[in-house]
Amino acid sequence: MYRKKALTKVQVAIIIVIVIVAAAMGVAYWTWPPRGPVTPKEELKIGFLAPLTGIAASDAKEMVDAARLAADIINEEGGILGRKLSIVVFDTELNPDKAAAGAEKLITEDKVFALMGTWSSGVALAVADVAAKYKRIFIVTVAASPSITEGLVGKNYEKYKYVFRCGHNSAYDAEIGAIKAIEFFNATKYAFIAEDALWAHDLFDRLKPLAEKIGARCVFEAWPPRGALDFSTEITKLKATDAQLLISGIPGASNVIFVKQCREMKLEIPHVQLDCAISHSFAEATGEACDYLISYVIGSAYARHTPLTAKFGERFMKKYGYPTIGQLSLGTYDGLLSLKYAIEKVGTLDNVDAIVKAMEEIEFTGAMGKIKYDKYHQNIFAPGYCTGAFIQWFHNATIQPTIWPPEAATAELRRAPWWK
Repeated sequence: MYRKKALTKVQVAIIIVIVIVAAAMGVAYWTWPPRGPVTPKEELKIGFLAPLTGIAASDAKEMVDAARLAADIINEEGGILGRKLSIVVFDTELNPDKAAAGAEKLITEDKVFALMGTWSSGVALAVADVAAKYKRIFIVTVAASPSITEGLVGKNYEKYKYVFRCGHNSAYDAEIGAIKAIEFFNATKYAFIAEDALWAHDLFDRLKPLAEKIGARCVFEAWPPRGALDFSTEITKLKATDAQLLISGIPGASNVIFVKQCREMKLEIPHVQLDCAISHSFAEATGEACDYLISYVIGSAYARHTPLTAKFGERFMKKYGYPTIGQLSLGTYDGLLSLKYAIEKVGTLDNVDAIVKAMEEIEFTGAMGKIKYDKYHQNIFAPGYCTGAFIQWFHNATIQPTIWPPEAATAELRRAPWWK
């Protein structure tokens, strides 16, 4: 009869090893890759400040809608370092003190990583102090005074190095928008009417000597207060001059009244607005009074600035059911892209100063054009970078045509029958 041999110690050891390995492989099979719900990475919160109540409420809604869409697009592409973006909104009510308190709340209570938005230069300056205090990056999307960049970053870099502006400033409004308008209409005499606000005075101070260099002088200027409801006095005085072109800067709901009164009082010269008439609701609010009006904006969302431009504009229309002009939206998208690329270049969220340095160094093609920040942390508007755009308004157009620059234009200038 055959008798089984006893296992040797070596054989026993081998069997034990095989059992352990098999068990480990079984555990690995059931635990990798994960087969159940996994805990996602914490969201990366961005605080967005905008005046959702008051004369700029319509503009602010478009700003917030743009921020949320931009976050959606970035999230679809993997977010930032694998973390989804979340937009936390605060209503500034166009009040600097309230905005500063809101920025503090966003940072200390909502735990946002960075701040964006505004609409008003005065509000932006108040928020910048809070950003500096907590060392949080603050990307200004809409607010034009050079005092935000040249005045803060340029004069006290170490304190305000966290402040960037992706939209243009009033210097570019003057150097590109106003000068191009004067050249466009071969004007040697122009009028200037703008709200009595920091950004508008900065703009006019830049414009006047530049215009004189090309043979154009200002024959009338007026400074109605922010929120004014009647402009008949200013328009009457303007009509008594020999101005060949009106350049204006009346933002928000007041601009609707201003444009209607210009038409009612039969103003017969071309009218170009800088940083105003920038929301889709403007055509509906003004009706035929807006026809042939021209606006200079940081970019036109349905023009051919870059491959990203119209894609963003189309996504905006699909998501919200109304078109974005571009002034209130493209800077927000490119601002968030700036933050994304800077963070990814550094590879961590733990070193804000390194992210600031990366913001200073990055250069990429955004929705407005090539994005690059200068030494004052101002996005550059110049040939080869962003240029802005002229759009021409028509009350019955869903998408307002872009008439400049030529490489981005979707239509040619149409002259109003009543222009002299």
